[in-house]
Amino acid sequence: MAVILSGFSASANLIFNGSFEQGPYQPNMGDNNPGCMNLNYGSTLIPGWIVLGGRRPDVIGPYGDISWQDNSDIVYYASDGSKFLDLTGWNNDYSYPHGGIALNQTITTIPGQQYLLSFDVGSSRYYNWGNVPQVTVTINGNPSTFIFNSNALLPDTTGFRNSWEHTAFTFIASGEALDLSFQGTTPNPILTIFLDNVSLVAVPEPSTFIAGVLELLLPFGACILWSLRKNRTA
Repeated sequence: MAVILSGFSASANLIFNGSFEQGPYQPNMGDNNPGCMNLNYGSTLIPGWIVLGGRRPDVIGPYGDISWQDNSDIVYYASDGSKFLDLTGWNNDYSYPHGGIALNQTITTIPGQQYLLSFDVGSSRYYNWGNVPQVTVTINGNPSTFIFNSNALLPDTTGFRNSWEHTAFTFIASGEALDLSFQGTTPNPILTIFLDNVSLVAVPEPSTFIAGVLELLLPFGACILWSLRKNRTA
């Protein structure tokens, strides 16, 4: 019975490349951090995503970058797969807010349907000097801020200099398409705001869930009734 129920509790991720594993990843050359690739404002090299700019007081117009990283850096590790993002960029210049990333793919939603958005935010005690990552998530123009609160656990038990915190929340779709973005909004000084494992799934209605379970149970119920009849007539 547990196997039957678990099939209805899990839904497919509506976001393509939510862990940033796909794409022409090419680490920077001649740098002390070989597991990093700098992506400037407007870049679409990560399939399904576009890089958002941050802000610099000496630059007019959009500006900013993010760092696409992998586990080859050894010091840091992804929460899902082998790649992840650092929203502060490759060479953090202490600009604020930091860089970000937004969906560059069409996500069709059903108005009035409930959805579950989840993602992982990572931090580093080695580079953040006690400050915790702050990520602003914007869904269809509505911002919501998530603040990492597990710095006391760093470094984690694996010995790396970063740790991850998973968060999830639900929202009701107001239209037939989804606009979603993540922006690093931690006040300086901070050098790492990691992001990974972004997922969006539709939350089934209780009636749909029950109906689905009953549909799966019908064959079993028929077999039980047939067995009982057989025993009575024997």
